Amino acid sequence: MNSNKSMEEMGVVTEEIIKHMSYYQVNILIHGHTHKPGMTSYQNSSKILKRYVLSDWDDKPQVLCYDNTKGLYFAHL
Repeated sequence: MNSNKSMEEMGVVTEEIIKHMSYYQVNILIHGHTHKPGMTSYQNSSKILKRYVLSDWDDKPQVLCYDNTKGLYFAHL
């Protein structure tokens, strides 16, 4: 089952994420599920980069929401 695999096994490499986010000058990356939903922060120079991974279609689905006060956050359905 993929949910037990590490990010490296799932093809997500931290250095590549930081490299591409820096190249495209973005602070936030949102992408489809890798069976490890959630938010991860990375430090790059003086910036904090955030990666949001959407949940898959499991028993506890989440949606990514935005609020002017909270910013981006996950909510369970």
